[in-house]
Amino acid sequence: STLNQWLTNFQGNNDTIAAQKLIESDFLNKLDKFPDLTESEKKVIILIKQGYKSKEISDRLNLALNTVEIYRSRIRKKLNFPQKTRLRDGINKL
Repeated sequence: STLNQWLTNFQGNNDTIAAQKLIESDFLNKLDKFPDLTESEKKVIILIKQGYKSKEISDRLNLALNTVEIYRSRIRKKLNFPQKTRLRDGINKL
């Protein structure tokens, strides 16, 4: 999939190791259970799962910070997370 290709192109030792673990895990298949998620939202989810903050995500994906915040809001709704749930915690429980 294009997400696998994107993950494979991660640079840096820690990112490469984390990306490889995601490819090997069932996590990408879990994301496929949410067909309303866009490819961009899945990338944001992956980076949140790896501990990236919104500013780091915007830098990494070359997006405006506001765009990342909009994605975060849409992700929360699409994954049916309660407002009180930290996004990263919810993602890690998928």
